[in-house]
Amino acid sequence: MSMITLDDAINIAREYLHSVRVTPPLELELLLDDVIEFEYGWVFFYQSKEYLKTGDILDALGGNAPIIVNKFDGSLHITGTAHPVEKYISDYVKDLKK
Repeated sequence: MSMITLDDAINIAREYLHSVRVTPPLELELLLDDVIEFEYGWVFFYQSKEYLKTGDILDALGGNAPIIVNKFDGSLHITGTAHPVEKYISDYVKDLKK
């Protein structure tokens, strides 16, 4: 099995964001300058497109947990917001090695 590329992972993450329904309805955008690559994949962050355009906190999305896309199988995993992203990466790697 060949690994997926970063471009593939971006497309997977974008497809996921298009399926997410938030209230009020917002268009979501990946923060491609903030992608973290690690040995098993990439971590993607996102925010509302309107907030990125205006900078107005009222347009910001809250509770938007980072997304991990596995570079070996393209699977998508939602992390959380209670801990630093490094903990979610570490936990993900530990789970994979079990």
